[in-house]
Amino acid sequence: MTFLKRTSYQPLSPVSTFRLFFSLLFFTAFTIFLPDIDAQCGSFRTQTQDEWGALPKGNNTAAYLYRRFKTVFPNGLTVGCTHRIVLSSPEAITEFLPTNGTASTLPNGTTTNPISTLNNTLLGQVVALKLNLAFDAADGNFSSGETPLKNLIIKNGVFSGKTPEMILTEAEKAIGGCVSTATLSDLTAIITKINENFDNGIVDNGLLNCISPNTCLNDKEAPIFKETPQTFTVFVKDCYIASWNLPIVTDNCSSVTLTSNIALGECLPIGTHQVVMTAKDASGNTSTYSFKVTIESALYLEPIKTALKKTEMVSFLSQNAVKLNWINKANEDTDYFIVQKGNALELFEDIETIDASALSGEQTYSFTDKKLNKDYATYRIKTVLKNRTIQYSESQTLDLKNKDLIVIYPSPNEEMVNIDLTKVNNQPVRIIVSDLVGRVVYNKYISQATQPTQINILGFPEGQYLLSVLTQSSESFTKALFIEN
Repeated sequence: MTFLKRTSYQPLSPVSTFRLFFSLLFFTAFTIFLPDIDAQCGSFRTQTQDEWGALPKGNNTAAYLYRRFKTVFPNGLTVGCTHRIVLSSPEAITEFLPTNGTASTLPNGTTTNPISTLNNTLLGQVVALKLNLAFDAADGNFSSGETPLKNLIIKNGVFSGKTPEMILTEAEKAIGGCVSTATLSDLTAIITKINENFDNGIVDNGLLNCISPNTCLNDKEAPIFKETPQTFTVFVKDCYIASWNLPIVTDNCSSVTLTSNIALGECLPIGTHQVVMTAKDASGNTSTYSFKVTIESALYLEPIKTALKKTEMVSFLSQNAVKLNWINKANEDTDYFIVQKGNALELFEDIETIDASALSGEQTYSFTDKKLNKDYATYRIKTVLKNRTIQYSESQTLDLKNKDLIVIYPSPNEEMVNIDLTKVNNQPVRIIVSDLVGRVVYNKYISQATQPTQINILGFPEGQYLLSVLTQSSESFTKALFIEN
């Protein structure tokens, strides 16, 4: 089989080292390459989607496709990721290519042998690129390059330093509905240029560079890490999304593959993690670099209404005292608390500072306010972390005028709740118990309140509830109820 004469690379200026920053485009394993190297790498060939999609005739590209398709793609050509298209035969490719239109992701699921239903330039270019790389790898007569087409290096632009194989992988993720940081328009542009770079084996548009396998036969030098990320600590609530600047790696003469035990974008739990990066050049020489990432729990003071344990958040100790209790679950990060009291407009003032810097583990804190000189009082807890971050609990308002109306005992409650309704004795009342999201779990009308009024709570799930008493005059009084099984 005869093809047109191909143009070979001319020798380029020698380069001994290189610098290349990684992008976040590829997450787990990274391959980085030297720029121009003085090497005679042979000639290469690419075909456009128009040429792959032409009618087979003589020795044209389409005729080659028809002869070789089943050998290289015995199960058909598949493009995509979560969503895919399958071209099962060379006839299906002829029907499908070329395709033009706005670059977009594939329809959900798997589409087999689309004809004209998918007008998508990016998809057509991806199919053409996959054909180019596959036939170059499978057939030594497709081109005479010493380096596989898939391993050539893009010399400039957004994807500088990447290979056609890496671009194809990223494009299939982007078009197939998987996570990708590359834009569809950027991918369309670069794949079009790759497919046209060695069109029919008779041109070289200068986009791609090569590395000769004979350049460093006796290379014993390992890659060198430069400008590496350093050990650091972060404070988070749940997990830390792995993110750091990737190192610059240099090598004396060949491509370098960089792998990491922890991938960018991975969710790291609280604790200390050692990140180990390994750089390997084409001769098998390796070097490693490691650093530590410590993930610590940022303050997570639960809202007051859900942070309680066996005690009420607020309770009246006497006519002139209110006790506040709260829980902090990440005490190692806490420096101190400030108890704040506000008025009906929730204009708060600091009334007490409580040190927490020397304590560790989950802790319960209390404060008693003995200065009750208003009808209403609103409380909240201001928490100051050691890194000076400030967080607030939910606020809770008390009706100080009616503080003696409802008395609940014992606390916590297990089987029976005793409710002292001294002020509404012998009057009709309705007692409602609801959980913290408003679901009513108990609702009972009592025509004549007795002392004490009892509620059987056996079988209620453990937790905090709100007990409300509605009187005949439509007054409503609410108190926290704590149930422990």
